[in-house]
Amino acid sequence: MKLDAETLRKLALAGARTRLKELESESEKLRDVIRQLTGATVPPDGRRSVAKAMKSKAPMRHAPGRTRKNRKYTEKFKAAVVKEANEANNASAVGKKHNVSPSLVRLWVDKAK
Repeated sequence: MKLDAETLRKLALAGARTRLKELESESEKLRDVIRQLTGATVPPDGRRSVAKAMKSKAPMRHAPGRTRKNRKYTEKFKAAVVKEANEANNASAVGKKHNVSPSLVRLWVDKAK
């Protein structure tokens, strides 16, 4: 059986369409995995690479799906933490104890001087 050029072209096109559908399905699965791992979204038309999409979000340091809000501390709390940090001479330990960044505790100590 000999196939003419037009029939071969149609067969190749049908195969290409099938492969394209498979790739689109795999691409959607990858986007879902990236979304679950990083919270980053990847455009469906693939304008950005996966690496760029993963870099677009800061590393997660909290539970997925939750965003951290900037916390506000009262002056009374800051003064107590600064006093404790000065007495202990260890801003890092005091910060961890009060669930405050050690660098923020050091900043408060420096401002208090």
